Amino acid sequence: MSAPTLKQVAELAGVSKATVSLALRNDVRITLPVREKVQAAARKLDYRPNPLLAVHMAHLRTVQPPQWRATIGFLAQLEKRQWHEDRYRPANLAYAGATERANALGYTLEIFWLGQPGMTGARMSRILTSRGVPGFVVAPWPRPGLGERLGLAWENFAAATIGYTLWEPDIHRACHDNFSTMGLAFSELLRRGYRRIGFATAAEDDDRVNHQWLARFLVGQTSLPPKGRVPPLLTREWNAEIFLRWMKSARPDAIITTRGAIVTQWLGKARIRVPEKVGVVTVYWRPDAPHCSGFYQNFELLGAAAIDLVVAQLHRNERGLPAVPKVMLMPGAWREGSTLRPPPAAPPKTA
Repeated sequence: MSAPTLKQVAELAGVSKATVSLALRNDVRITLPVREKVQAAARKLDYRPNPLLAVHMAHLRTVQPPQWRATIGFLAQLEKRQWHEDRYRPANLAYAGATERANALGYTLEIFWLGQPGMTGARMSRILTSRGVPGFVVAPWPRPGLGERLGLAWENFAAATIGYTLWEPDIHRACHDNFSTMGLAFSELLRRGYRRIGFATAAEDDDRVNHQWLARFLVGQTSLPPKGRVPPLLTREWNAEIFLRWMKSARPDAIITTRGAIVTQWLGKARIRVPEKVGVVTVYWRPDAPHCSGFYQNFELLGAAAIDLVVAQLHRNERGLPAVPKVMLMPGAWREGSTLRPPPAAPPKTA
């Protein structure tokens, strides 16, 4: 017995094949009653889409751009006027990578401003639906934990987010591997001869990564003798006075931080020479502070990965909150600056 076809589903539902194709993808251009009728007909016939055909159509979108391109949303917790205030903020960098990836897959990416005055989750959901947006990426938030107040109609969309700042609801996410990055930073400092390694940052920065930085730092501390263990500084009152007081009492010879630029500035004003007296490495390297040695979080790649998560759901006709959210981890990239002593010379090659 041959497998049921798209034409048979269309005949049973009393619609065109084009309508069936869109309805089975939960395309919002098809009304909900029609989508439900088509999907019921597909279930009755035990219709299954051809996965190889889906791959072929995805390929055609990349080599033969259609006249109409579906739009994927990029939801930013900002007002439009704030967007250009910091071009190196995670959301801006991720947007660049997400745009490139969406275009490569045959989609258009558009920013929607959740931070606009008067914007609510219900209103944003209506805007997305009226614009025919089937899915979106939630950009990194300025502060963690804001997502639980969004009130979006999640059941109507394919969604993914970047990082850990969206706590609730729990959706698919593309994240920097913060735990491994802290381990690599710790190992690099040991390789360069540092022995009293401290971790100092604003507590909210560690909140943003679900405390993975602190967790891995404490693991690293267990590998050191007790006299070499430096208590971390995570404070809600991040300022020079508190930081320098910690420096005096903890006496680290190297500091891991998320705020390399300001830390090196404070050390300089206190006449503590970097890297001669103290080494500094950042696990949150920024392009506007290239003098700091550390790890760049590759936000462009995270944006692209989030698009992949959304598009995969669209190809599988999935909408709503996932039963088992996926987490895609991406490594960082080392950037050598001038805040660490040079690495030891490589051992001579043997014949």
